[in-house]
Amino acid sequence: MRVSSLLSLLWVLSGCHCDPEEGREPPGGQYDISVSPETQTITAGASATVTVKVTCSQSAQVTVFGAGEPVPVMCQADGSHAPLPVTLTPAQLPVGTQTFKFSAASAALRGDTVTATATVIVVAASNNPGIDVTLMGTGGTVTSAPGGISCPGTCSSDYPAHSSVVLTAAADETHRFSGWQGDAACATGSVYVEMARVRCTAVFVPRTGADWLAAGGPLNVSAANEVADIGGTSLVFGPSGKAIAAWVENRTVRVFERTATGWLALGGAPPSTSASGAPAVSHDGTSPLVAWTEDDGMGLRDVFVARLENGAWVRLGGGPVDLDPAQLASDPSLSLANVAWVETDGMGGSRIVVRRWSGTAWVNPAGAEVAQPGPGVALKQPRVARTTQGLAVAWGQGSAVKAAELMGTSTSWLPMGPDAFTGLQGNFTFDFGASYSEGWVLVATSQASGTFQVKRWRDGLWETLGSPRGNASAMFTTDVALSHAIPWGDPTLVWSSRSGSTEQLLVERFSGGSWARLGAALVPTNRQNTPGFSREVQIAEGPTPTLLEVSTGLVGSTNDFTVRAWELR
Repeated sequence: MRVSSLLSLLWVLSGCHCDPEEGREPPGGQYDISVSPETQTITAGASATVTVKVTCSQSAQVTVFGAGEPVPVMCQADGSHAPLPVTLTPAQLPVGTQTFKFSAASAALRGDTVTATATVIVVAASNNPGIDVTLMGTGGTVTSAPGGISCPGTCSSDYPAHSSVVLTAAADETHRFSGWQGDAACATGSVYVEMARVRCTAVFVPRTGADWLAAGGPLNVSAANEVADIGGTSLVFGPSGKAIAAWVENRTVRVFERTATGWLALGGAPPSTSASGAPAVSHDGTSPLVAWTEDDGMGLRDVFVARLENGAWVRLGGGPVDLDPAQLASDPSLSLANVAWVETDGMGGSRIVVRRWSGTAWVNPAGAEVAQPGPGVALKQPRVARTTQGLAVAWGQGSAVKAAELMGTSTSWLPMGPDAFTGLQGNFTFDFGASYSEGWVLVATSQASGTFQVKRWRDGLWETLGSPRGNASAMFTTDVALSHAIPWGDPTLVWSSRSGSTEQLLVERFSGGSWARLGAALVPTNRQNTPGFSREVQIAEGPTPTLLEVSTGLVGSTNDFTVRAWELR
């Protein structure tokens, strides 16, 4: 059987670059041939695509066999030639394992004929409504919810007509998942099965350099569809280089530490089982700390902070940090043993509060609160950051982001210049932190524009770092998080961007005056098309940069909640 009747074949011919100072290699150089992927699994009725690559150590003619008629190509050693695409007519492959051999030979180059083999595993497909999965590459697996698909192995499953199925692709440590191909319904991995088969191809490509890899399975404790109350995540690195993550799940504060064998829950009993909102986690150099809020049963809310001591969580001060019973506390932020939050009085007044743990009690580090603008002015999302130079806080006020600092032994909050950002539209978000090389660093985004900017505080002014980030043409750019890189160096960003049905998590680091991508774009948990969907991301830098993603959405009629961690390796 002719290979040309079986494969849609793409040839990419490239050469290696020889050092010009070494001169041209004498006749008798080397050459090689390779195929990618070496093994792939498809369903009957689908076609297979193989990329054949020829490399050589000097310019010479090489003849390639395995595509019907021999194909002579000119292999250029300096890599300057354009790729030569050859597309052959695809045809149905029979069920079973098919092996295809490709070879290359050259009279001008030294060595015997070189060969490479491509294996295509074809599995039978059904005519009933359902999903057929193809694996492009051997470096990963695909599973489904509800169950039925666990590929390789079981790559096809029937499902009732008009049903929704979520496909999850997971790459091994030598590959990364680069996306879905096939029918339009496969674009995000959230597949709606109508009356016919849906054919989806998961593409796995070899890793080249550092990439984001899943750090174990889901971290959340509750089984899927059981979470009634959830809160956002927080992430920090301790001085030992271990990542520490916190979130609220079913009103319970969860704090986990990354170990050599996986994620380990810290403390015997959780810090709280009555939490509301998102927690904040930090480390004071000796032990981790976590802050959260609890409803007091009378329509108000208090802030609490606990420290891990002798394997158990101990509430600092024995009770709430805020002692004003007439206030509603929200949005706690934590840096070392400094906590900041928003307090509202129920009559339109609000203020930004900062407290520091003295070792025996919570104290106000300044003579007055950071901000108390008066009735009718909305405050939100205070972010506190601490370095050896002092303490600073940034917060949202109206459509602006403001910041103030407390330096050395001063007891007065000083405004950090004019507003860092003004005229922000929509539900804008921001993050604030400090890095060893940059000092105070602030990032803000406006959902109306889809882009965001990063600024640093230097010589009494806010200075923009690089060009605007994000994607102005995206449907949205959200969940911007800034690494609190004390003391590891340059600031690093992560954000979630979606255009149409394609969503990615992107990570960049600022170094040498510009932003550069850190690892490949990450394809997050496929939930964006489920009702009630939301996503939050956090990033922290340490010996192994770590990214934390929490996604929620309705599966059926109940809430599904997943916390996942990714590491750059």
